[in-house]
Amino acid sequence: MRKYLVARNLFMNIFIFGFLQFTFSNCKDDLLDSVSSNIHDNIVISSKNHLAFPDLISHDNIWYLTYRESDAHVFGTFSKIKVLKSFDFIHWTEINSFEFSIYDLRDPKFSFNEQDNKLYLHIHAANTIGQYGTVRKNFIIDFDENTLTFSTDSLKNTISMPEKNNNDWLWRPTWKNGKMYVGGYSNGKLRFYKYKDLKKAPLIFSHFQEDSPSESTLILTKDSTYFIVRNGNGASFGIASTSEIMNFDSLFSFVNIRWKSLPFPQLGGPNMVINDNKAYIGGRMPNFKTAIITYSITDNQIENIDELYSFGDTSYPGMIVKYGVLYGIYYTQSKDLKTFQIRSFTYSFFNTYE
Repeated sequence: MRKYLVARNLFMNIFIFGFLQFTFSNCKDDLLDSVSSNIHDNIVISSKNHLAFPDLISHDNIWYLTYRESDAHVFGTFSKIKVLKSFDFIHWTEINSFEFSIYDLRDPKFSFNEQDNKLYLHIHAANTIGQYGTVRKNFIIDFDENTLTFSTDSLKNTISMPEKNNNDWLWRPTWKNGKMYVGGYSNGKLRFYKYKDLKKAPLIFSHFQEDSPSESTLILTKDSTYFIVRNGNGASFGIASTSEIMNFDSLFSFVNIRWKSLPFPQLGGPNMVINDNKAYIGGRMPNFKTAIITYSITDNQIENIDELYSFGDTSYPGMIVKYGVLYGIYYTQSKDLKTFQIRSFTYSFFNTYE
């Protein structure tokens, strides 16, 4: 277990990258030099295989964790999506293992449709025969409430995509009032989709086309919808009106999203939760560490950066808030870089900084 704050050299790296538009005036020297203990982590599984891209959800008081296993980050000889369950967030049991012939399965993500009381597992797939990734699929797998497993029969079910953007890579779907919202990217462009029916083409309610965007997470709260986007030159945080997004029903206009730049180049596998007008952003930092970044939404300032045990190929945290605590999982290599690990962690929101 290891927990510490990012030291001064990170800020020197940020300065070198030229992100001077962002203000760090509230970060005090004692904050940067101190060591806190509000993150507690644990190894869920370790392997010489490449373990990566995990996600986490709690459903009916049971934890579910998913990740990808392969023999390489990309271009491996096999790829499997594993699903584990736990009653205590400590002991885990495998309940599913998915493979799909001639496709590389990647980035499994959970989502829950509260209106229909349905839990889903989403998997992105890229073809491995011929030129890699020229054909892509976005699978949606149903959860079976009787067996408490995800249905192997539904692996053939795909989410409908617009004809012009058929190969968009959907990343971390979320639901609100029976509609699914998700960012999808390809060819250096990111589109935000609203699905009324997963079997029909969605509406594009907004887009982000600067600096080669890719992975994104969005959270719809009562009044505001928040976005975190990874892009080539940094990361971006966005805010839009939830009512405008939910009422959006147009082919000729877009919802306005107000974007602010964050000083973290290539924030790998970005995710976040919103708590008390702060965004707790998880992802890979410029120093190749997985970190939780406390971002003040009203002040547009970074208030705290907490690193997790992480080395080499790392990040892509799955995170949820329950009982006032942030629960999460992520992947990393061991310190000697000989194995990969899926690690769980809990994060206290309190006493993080003065």
